[in-house]
Amino acid sequence: MKINFQNPLSRFLAAFLGLLGFVTACTSADLYGSPYATFKITGTVTDQEQNPIPNAQITIRDDYRYAVANGISESDGSYLIEESDYWGGKKIYVVTTCDGYEKDSTMMELEFKGKKKKDDFYMGSCSCTYNPVLQKEQASENADNQASENNN
Repeated sequence: MKINFQNPLSRFLAAFLGLLGFVTACTSADLYGSPYATFKITGTVTDQEQNPIPNAQITIRDDYRYAVANGISESDGSYLIEESDYWGGKKIYVVTTCDGYEKDSTMMELEFKGKKKKDDFYMGSCSCTYNPVLQKEQASENADNQASENNN
């Protein structure tokens, strides 16, 4: 089908539809797509005697238990996890693991500074602190006790 742009009505419709497409494509991103938020979680991983635990794996999971961010603790036990494309809800799970220690898992509610988009999705930012305390595994404690007895 051949379009005749010599007709004033055809030119008007082509210009109008082009302008309409441009205007709707250039509106705020809040109207289209998935909402997202940013969060930052900091803390220090320690054992029961408050000794720092280096190289502990910290995993952030959403309400559906999917991993959304992770990090590793530094030599002083500190960690920082930042996620800028988080699209989940307010509830997250912080899972901390390290060889020789029992896994620590806790649920946290994020307090976003921003607006609620719809349902359980939030936009804005959140910053919080969580300091996991890991307990030694029983087998690891028994091995430590036997090693200290053998050294005496």
